[in-house]
Amino acid sequence: MGGHEGGEGGGKHEEEGGLGAIGTLMHWMGIGSHVAEGAKPWLEVGHLVHEGKGIFDALGHVGAAEAASVASKGTGGLLPYLGAVTGTIQAGVEGYEAYENFAKEGYHSDKAWTNVGGATLGAAGAAVTFIPGYGPLIGAGLAAGEMAADAGGWAMGKAFGKDAGFSSNQMVGNFIRGTFGDKSWGESVSNMVGG
Repeated sequence: MGGHEGGEGGGKHEEEGGLGAIGTLMHWMGIGSHVAEGAKPWLEVGHLVHEGKGIFDALGHVGAAEAASVASKGTGGLLPYLGAVTGTIQAGVEGYEAYENFAKEGYHSDKAWTNVGGATLGAAGAAVTFIPGYGPLIGAGLAAGEMAADAGGWAMGKAFGKDAGFSSNQMVGNFIRGTFGDKSWGESVSNMVGG
């Protein structure tokens, strides 16, 4: 869900209907809204860096200007709300799909862990909307990372076969799985000592 499973499509969207299709749609709508909302601030950062400011000074200047703008006139449009709504729906759909896949396949379900990654990315996309000033910058950075991961996974799947493909949802899900789940160091130690 959330679109893609490496080894089952190599980073491309699965043929799915119902909730899976909704999660995939929300994934891409959220990315689009964050890119659109964050384009102007990132262009301003680039302009300030080009004029000789350091990257952190430029980020601070643009972030403070964005925060002042939001404080004085509100968010200035529907894009922040679109990012919040799509991220929330993605998180809900992916979370439900994770629950269903864990219930069907157990704790070691690759699909379920991919859904956990999708739910996490959806929640992060919704949350950055509410960060005053820096939200558009962070949201655009998150969206760019997701697009780069999805494009890289798609390219790997095309170049080396579908089993080589991956998605941003898988990357985040596997990170969480390796940190807290059945592939974590703590789980391995527990298994070694018979726990």
